[in-house]
Amino acid sequence: MNYSLLRDEELVDRLVNEEDENAFQEIYNRYWKLIFLQAYRKIGNKEKAEGLTQDLFMSLWDRRNMVGIQHLSGWLNQSIRYAIINFYKSQAVKEKYRQFAKNHTNSSESSSDHLARLNELSESISHAMDSLPEKTRMVFKMSREENKPVKEIADLLDLSEKAVEYHISQSLKKMRIYLKEYLMVILFWLFKTW
Repeated sequence: MNYSLLRDEELVDRLVNEEDENAFQEIYNRYWKLIFLQAYRKIGNKEKAEGLTQDLFMSLWDRRNMVGIQHLSGWLNQSIRYAIINFYKSQAVKEKYRQFAKNHTNSSESSSDHLARLNELSESISHAMDSLPEKTRMVFKMSREENKPVKEIADLLDLSEKAVEYHISQSLKKMRIYLKEYLMVILFWLFKTW
């Protein structure tokens, strides 16, 4: 069968219903360059644009049974736009953290104390995450770690936007409870160093 002759709808049908790797390969061949160029124009970095493009197609394959694609090129364009937005959000968060760390690090404090505090925080977050129900944990990770918007999470997990918002709300409540004690220690440390 010559997959290059198939319409997008037929390729998507074969991808979703038959897990047809050849259909996926044809989708990739047909659209990778357009998606890459869109990412490259917005980001201006070839390696990062390639990474976003690769992640998008990996996500399409991994979630082929969960995505409801009505119009393939539109879905791909929308997905790469979300990925670009999430990339910039992630960069902004990293920059804020760098600035915070730069402004609030006490030079007399030993690096082992700093590492110990980071390990405590990491453990607290891990315990909080482990306490969440599986679906809530998935939604939380997509929202907070991958910076995906509610609508995209709802589409990917086949949930209503209200359900996604509920899971995020529940996860934040649990996280606050688990991290409350740790937060008090951090606040004490911050006020001490100012």
